[in-house]
Parts: sequence; C-alpha cells; structure tokens
Amino acid sequence: MTREETLESLKSIVEFFEENPELEMPYFYSTMYKFHDDKFDLARTIKLLRQSGAKIDKFYDSDSAGVSVKFGEITLKWSVGRSQVCKPKRTETVNIPASPARSYEKVVEWECAPMLDQSNSVEELDNIELIQR
Repeated sequence: MTREETLESLKSIVEFFEENPELEMPYFYSTMYKFHDDKFDLARTIKLLRQSGAKIDKFYDSDSAGVSVKFGEITLKWSVGRSQVCKPKRTETVNIPASPARSYEKVVEWECAPMLDQSNSVEELDNIELIQR
C-alpha cells in the first residue's frame, strides 16, 4: 500500500466511525511500526521527526532499536536492527544444563549510536557518526 493509499484509508476509517457512532470499534492495535532496513534511513526519519517538533522517545528491545511518537493512545514506531545502531559492550555466559550446547553468550549491555539521544538538535544529527561494525 502506498503512503497516499494508507492516508486515505485512515481518513475513511475515521470518517466512517464518526458518522456511525453506534457501531462498536473492532479491536485495533495501538502501535504502528515501520522497520527500516538501513540505519541511515532511521537517522533521516529521526531528523524529520525532530524538525516536525514531535515528542520523540527512544526504545530498545532484544533485536531492534528506534524511536516512537505517541498520538493520544496510538504509538508510531520507527526502528532498525539493534546491531545496526548499537554494539555489544558486555556479554555474559548463560548456561543451559539440559542443552547439548550447554551455554551461549548473551548481550547484557549495549553501546548505542548518539542519534537515538534526545539531546541532539536537528543540526547535530547531520554530523553524528553512526556506529560501524
């Protein structure tokens, strides 16, 4: 679906439910995601979000990192693979008694690129070095 088709669809949904208040809303996921393949696309998105004046929060999970913006009860998230913007800083060995592999290394601390820091101005984003692997 193109950007224009998505926007028109969202507008149509809002209009439909405004015109039919007696209808119950179907379950709606409260988060919309955009996963970037490239850390430079995420950096560009962050810059555009900052220019828009949006309140940006950063987030991390086990395999991705990115930023989010909340609109009422709906959150929009833009992310990239965590290893593209962060590098392992500290790992620890996890032992699995019943496994043939017996152990594996788990990353417990990451060092992440400053592009995710809220303190950077729009102008500073142009000069930030992204972590290289």
